[in-house]
Amino acid sequence: MKSHTPLVAASAAFACGSMAALAAAAQNALPEPAVEPLVLMKAGDIEACGLALTFISGSETIATQFLLRKDDKAELGTRFVLSASWPKPDAAGFRTVTALSLTAGTTSTGAAFGAPVARNGGVFEASGTLPATSSDVMMRDLMIGGAVIDLQDQSGEQRALAIPGPMAQSIRAIYLNCAGDMFRPDPA
Repeated sequence: MKSHTPLVAASAAFACGSMAALAAAAQNALPEPAVEPLVLMKAGDIEACGLALTFISGSETIATQFLLRKDDKAELGTRFVLSASWPKPDAAGFRTVTALSLTAGTTSTGAAFGAPVARNGGVFEASGTLPATSSDVMMRDLMIGGAVIDLQDQSGEQRALAIPGPMAQSIRAIYLNCAGDMFRPDPA
């Protein structure tokens, strides 16, 4: 039998658009995450823009990142990357993340991203592309209305991590400037 945190109800409430249900579920939720904007550079050029979110509850810390990464092989030249590290309860290493997705408004990365892949240091990463209209809507909904990151480990235990909206203006501004500069043509 799968065990669930109280945020699973928050995830369902968010997906259904029920603000009252989301508020009720949030009373038992993990505290709001610490949110930091990310700008990744390579050889002086912007390679990715996104957010680092750290969820802390008691002795449990779940670190996540959501990035828009430049990818010349992708149809629109972009790839979304969602990553998470989820420590085991006994602090002896990390759980194996078997499902990882982000839902903002009506857009979800679940089917588009596929199964997470193990990286170094207990980090699991899922990535993929979304249609142009879905990408724009997802980022707008994430920055303004918030989102939910859903995790599941190898035992079936789940966490639904609520990202409240709207993001602080300083975080939105850094992300928008980064994304704009990432695709701005080089001056001739």
